[in-house]
Amino acid sequence: MKLRVVSPRETIVKYAMVEVFAILFFLLVWRNLTPYRYFSVMQLLQYSLLGVVALFILLPVGVELFGFGSLRFLFSKRGIGYQNRRIRYRLSWDEVQRVVLSPDLYGRISKRSYVVFYADEEPRQVTGKTEFYERAFGLQYRKGLPELIAKYTDLEIENLEVIQKKHR
Repeated sequence: MKLRVVSPRETIVKYAMVEVFAILFFLLVWRNLTPYRYFSVMQLLQYSLLGVVALFILLPVGVELFGFGSLRFLFSKRGIGYQNRRIRYRLSWDEVQRVVLSPDLYGRISKRSYVVFYADEEPRQVTGKTEFYERAFGLQYRKGLPELIAKYTDLEIENLEVIQKKHR
């Protein structure tokens, strides 16, 4: 089973915010383009601004292809995997020693925290997707993920009770 590393809900919210503001600003600039009889610096600036805003409208496509949208996490009977455009990490279920709901950079555990699979008994702390390495990687917590993990391994997710207490 292939999943996104970053929660789809969070991705959609980020894309929607960028698109709403960029499209509104694009329409505002486009509407206020003034026809000049002769080509002027002001007209050049307006068209340049229109081009820059058009790039912001296309930004989610770039992020989806080359940014956090391209990060994938794989579950299978043999093990787990993490991949992006340049790297691929794999661990068999026998290698996984711990499954931890890691605190974020502020030390809090929330729905935005990552469930990290560690191959070492005493690993270094991983708080986000930029800190993943070949012996520790994971994906963002989402509803139904603990049940999916339970289908493949008997390991308990450490710190899971903290988030379940918050959302009852």
